[in-house]
Amino acid sequence: ARSMTFDRLRRYQFSMTGYPIRGELEPYIGLGFGVLQVVNPQFGSNEVFSSAEEAALSADEAHQRSATGFMSLMAGVQFRVGRMAAFGQYQITSSPSAGNLLKGPGHSLMGGLRFSLGSSKEGVRGGGY
Repeated sequence: ARSMTFDRLRRYQFSMTGYPIRGELEPYIGLGFGVLQVVNPQFGSNEVFSSAEEAALSADEAHQRSATGFMSLMAGVQFRVGRMAAFGQYQITSSPSAGNLLKGPGHSLMGGLRFSLGSSKEGVRGGGY
């Protein structure tokens, strides 16, 4: 085991949400999946290797353990006023596989504003034959 540092995390995620109650105040739930990657993993400044080959093998192994897939579950609420909605949500992601650079589940608390850029029209139309 060696200490590692990294610049940032990169996360690509896909989620589907469901809104069981429509109105001004809308709770929602969602499920998703994604990929989480450690960007630029490097050994700590006090790490010493016996050879350049050992250092190269360790760096290669760190890069192989820098990405993982995850599943996610989210729950939130949004308050809609016209085309704008303020929201807050909590999300938990599954733990990375054993041996990965990251450990344990991920927790996120997010909030913000959403703006509708358009509208949709749904309906069944008859005829046309």
